Amino acid sequence: MTGASGFVGSHLTNRLAELGNEIVAVDARPPRYALQNEVSFIQADITDPESLNLIEGEFDVVVNLSSLFKYSASRDLLLRVNVFGAENLMKRIERLGVEKVVHASSGAIYGFVPRNEQPIPETREPKPSNDYELSKWLQEKLVQRYCEELGLKSVVLRPAAIYGEGSRYGAIKTITMYVEGKLWFIPGAGTVKPGLVSVDDVVGFIVHALRNQGSTFGKTFNIADDGLRTLEELMLQVSEEAGVPRPKMKMPASIVRFVAQGRRGQGEAIWQRTGVHAQ
Repeated sequence: MTGASGFVGSHLTNRLAELGNEIVAVDARPPRYALQNEVSFIQADITDPESLNLIEGEFDVVVNLSSLFKYSASRDLLLRVNVFGAENLMKRIERLGVEKVVHASSGAIYGFVPRNEQPIPETREPKPSNDYELSKWLQEKLVQRYCEELGLKSVVLRPAAIYGEGSRYGAIKTITMYVEGKLWFIPGAGTVKPGLVSVDDVVGFIVHALRNQGSTFGKTFNIADDGLRTLEELMLQVSEEAGVPRPKMKMPASIVRFVAQGRRGQGEAIWQRTGVHAQ
């Protein structure tokens, strides 16, 4: 499994180990959690083909979770990690004689989809709207092309924004700031309905795909929660369940963006003066 030290990878590694599977966990960073006996770890970076030579042995299936998930990253960096890194991995897989691949793509590759056109079918043509989404779409196409050329069986996952223990991105970041008292208002009109999916459901689906390869491999699956709730509804629910004060007001999105840009600019100025990246 690549990307084993990340958010989804840590959950999946533990789950597969609990089920008695032998796992080789691969990541550029050491794991931030204790590995179970059924798991061995290899520190390797998909952007460094030489380090991937450390991956040796016989494998029933490779689960690829390696990606850079950062909308603010440059196009060059996103392509280097998500596209060229995936190509390095597929070339290594070819030499290992692997026959099956589970690849984690992203539901973001569809770009903006009006609510009246949701839920999104897997047959919908992806229309990436930014560099991150483009890199994930190119990555998915590259992995599928290699699988076809090498005769590998594959299954592709396109999850919505994933939340759960350890999540730090998207709407969950807003909710976390709210719970911690760092956010006392609802950003924008609060009517946005973010597409979300629990990390437990993503992990559960991967386990299902591995157990039912005859009906899952060779296909692409969108994965998302059944119901869509507005950001305001989510924050009000968190207020009740976490016992934190209800949001006091709504802040226009234009003001939120202006303040956020100002803080980023302030951080960049500090970095330029001190040489230290402000966190």
